[in-house]
Amino acid sequence: MKPIEKYALLLEEVFDIEGVMALAWYTLHAHRSWIEEKRFDMRVPILIIEGVAGSGKTELAQAIAAVDVPEGLRAKCAFHCLPTMTSAVVRELVNGNASLVVLEELRDGIPNESIKSIMEREQSGPLLLITSQDCCESSIISDDCIFIRLPHRSFTRRAHELLDELHVEM
Repeated sequence: MKPIEKYALLLEEVFDIEGVMALAWYTLHAHRSWIEEKRFDMRVPILIIEGVAGSGKTELAQAIAAVDVPEGLRAKCAFHCLPTMTSAVVRELVNGNASLVVLEELRDGIPNESIKSIMEREQSGPLLLITSQDCCESSIISDDCIFIRLPHRSFTRRAHELLDELHVEM
């Protein structure tokens, strides 16, 4: 079995279909240059992973980020806490040179300028993954987004073992 197949199976076992959907979103990004070359006037949409606290949003984001992080770096280097950032920093990140940026904690009260920066990101900007609490302002930027809503769940001991295995695979 190829490593990516094993990784996909682990994602499915831990996160159900939502994990597979997130990996499919990442795969779309991997073919971004082909899409742009064919001039489909399309860019990879923003992925918003929504769910209540403890539903696994950050774990799933880390699992997807780990596929893209250069060797020797940790997946968390792609993560940024949205509520603590200025709109100028948000603008720099969403239009920067990184291949993947994860913005955590989209929620009510994020400054309008930060939301505007996300909505107006440049075509050549990085792949953008956002984690969000349920029922927040993520609907404001939904025109350019794919939503994965994680159900409320309690991770079993087996799920924690699989998460540990995912971390090793990362």
